Amino acid sequence: MLEEITKKYYRQLAKEAWINAILAALIVGFSALFVTALGIWMFAVKAFWIAFIVFAVAVAGCAPLFYFKKYRPSKKQVAKRVDALGLEERLLTMTELEGDNSYIAVRQREDAKKAIASIQSQRLKIVASLPLLIVSCILLPCSLGMSAVAVASAFDKVSSGKDFIEDATKPEPIIYVVEFVEVGGGILEGGELTQFIEEGGTIETMFAIPDDEWYFVEWSWTIGTETYTLAETDEFFVADLKVEQDLVITATFAEMSDGESGDSGDGEGEGEQQESEADSAENEPQEGEGEQQESENQEGEEGDNDEEKQPDDTPPDDGQGDGAGGKPQDKDKIIDGETDYGGEVYEEHLKDAQDELEANDEIPDGDKDIVEDYFDNIKK
Repeated sequence: MLEEITKKYYRQLAKEAWINAILAALIVGFSALFVTALGIWMFAVKAFWIAFIVFAVAVAGCAPLFYFKKYRPSKKQVAKRVDALGLEERLLTMTELEGDNSYIAVRQREDAKKAIASIQSQRLKIVASLPLLIVSCILLPCSLGMSAVAVASAFDKVSSGKDFIEDATKPEPIIYVVEFVEVGGGILEGGELTQFIEEGGTIETMFAIPDDEWYFVEWSWTIGTETYTLAETDEFFVADLKVEQDLVITATFAEMSDGESGDSGDGEGEGEQQESEADSAENEPQEGEGEQQESENQEGEEGDNDEEKQPDDTPPDDGQGDGAGGKPQDKDKIIDGETDYGGEVYEEHLKDAQDELEANDEIPDGDKDIVEDYFDNIKK
């Protein structure tokens, strides 16, 4: 009889029980989803869909379990909820006297039927559990966020938990300072002059470029009590030096001396030397020619005097004497007084000197012109 009276109210409370059971099952499902997604992210598992399967199984399995084991309403629970609508515990008393056929019990049931007939079932509101609702709302974004991280990790969009933990627990790297300085006339180019290198790392490539009239000598640095040098290079330092302490690496340049000048310096020096020799040689023949001219003038004067003293039958000079152009003269033997340096001998040596001068690439063109002018002056 009690079931017939409370049947319509029982259906209302059963709906409420299922809602609370589902909320409780969602809490379990969200928790399972969060934990599974966390494990997938932590161990870099590619099968992220496992987390969603676990969530569905947890909700589907726990909802009926919570309903039948915890939230399904009993007769006393229905009676209490209906009495709360203003029946003043009539249904609860009726429930307690169920099976009692005494006069008082019968009268109480009749009174309860009249009272409950005036109450509509719609007045019995479905109320979800507030704590279950709050916990579900908290776990929902957490589980979905963790699932998104697991999916991103599976597609290599973010680092896995293992990598994250290794990075977080890895000790701070030791940083060493490497400074590059130059001594002498030159500049350093390539990398930074002050480099910050992790322990065991290598320096950046640095180039040592000397200034004009300077040359690169060596790189040098000190590790502990040992000093190291590197001079097997013209201008650069190979970046394969492992750094295990602070370093100061020095690039040393030296100024070129006269004997250490480059190709262009050698050419200029030889040109100047040849120019000086040319000037000296040019002056010497001029002095010699001046003496020869003075001697010829004296001989000419004596010749004039002799001509005046010649008898009338002496044949006149035909111009083919010692001073004639077709016969070697003493002035063509100015070096040793014996060898004839004029004519073919002179032309042959002049040609050899000109060929040697032209073939010498170390002498600048301006110096070559000076020497050629000197040769022309001698030829005249």
